[in-house]
Amino acid sequence: MEQQFGSSEAPEARGGTEVTAALAGLQADAPEIVGANPGILMGGIASQMAVAPDIASIVVKPHVADGTIVTRGNRRGTRYYLPGDAPPEEEEAEPASSDESTDGTTGSS
Repeated sequence: MEQQFGSSEAPEARGGTEVTAALAGLQADAPEIVGANPGILMGGIASQMAVAPDIASIVVKPHVADGTIVTRGNRRGTRYYLPGDAPPEEEEAEPASSDESTDGTTGSS
């Protein structure tokens, strides 16, 4: 049975502290990368770090949460900046007023 299904005991976990140290190092590098490349996309950050975009996202999110890195845009177009380098946030345009009511008819009869 052991040959077919492997050992019933889980192998001893190793490398946890190495992974944690590597992530901490990447997290320290994130503001430097963003500062050198204002407006960089997540894929660019991942390339600079030589990691997968998912890992780069895990590393950058705490910086966004505490404000050391700011974002502009949504989803795939999100760009990352240091707070002093970020362009002003675009305000949503107010909808143009029209003579039509909510039911699609005009105000005059």
